[in-house]
Amino acid sequence: MLNDRILACLRRTAALLHCIPDSVLVISADGRAVLRAGPDAPGATTAAMRTSTCGFRSAVARAWSLHRDRHRLSFLHLSGNEHLHLRFVTGLAADPEPDGVFRIRFGAEQIALFATTLELDTVRELTGPHTPVEFHEDRALGITIGHIHDATDTFARRALGDLAACCVVEELVADLNPLTVDHF
Repeated sequence: MLNDRILACLRRTAALLHCIPDSVLVISADGRAVLRAGPDAPGATTAAMRTSTCGFRSAVARAWSLHRDRHRLSFLHLSGNEHLHLRFVTGLAADPEPDGVFRIRFGAEQIALFATTLELDTVRELTGPHTPVEFHEDRALGITIGHIHDATDTFARRALGDLAACCVVEELVADLNPLTVDHF
């Protein structure tokens, strides 16, 4: 059964997979590869199912739409008791960084980006009025992408990393909101 947390992870991953060239996602259940999304490569992991980057994004967007309409969804015909593991491998021109930002090289140019499940307006509230960070909203996935066009610009890169960290905290707080705490 797809829960909010798993679906949020799939939505973020689908957006990043779609934005970062030549990236591959392998989803395993109990150590067995069940889905591979992305371009084929020699010696690629064998999986029960394969799809393109766009096919994976479309499937996750459809699942997100059904989930918002309160449909209960299973995932790849799994029972829901399996331990899922997502392995996201960036293409040769991309590097994941410790703060959740991905640096991507296009020839001599470098951009940097991150993805969050926070709505665009919420992300904008976390930034100052003169932020170098630009935004793109992937409405089908319910994802906001923050990016800068020059990843070598120290100020812009720091602003992007700080914003990515703030978004992670806001996502954690949002996850805690439905919880109630008993005081003893």
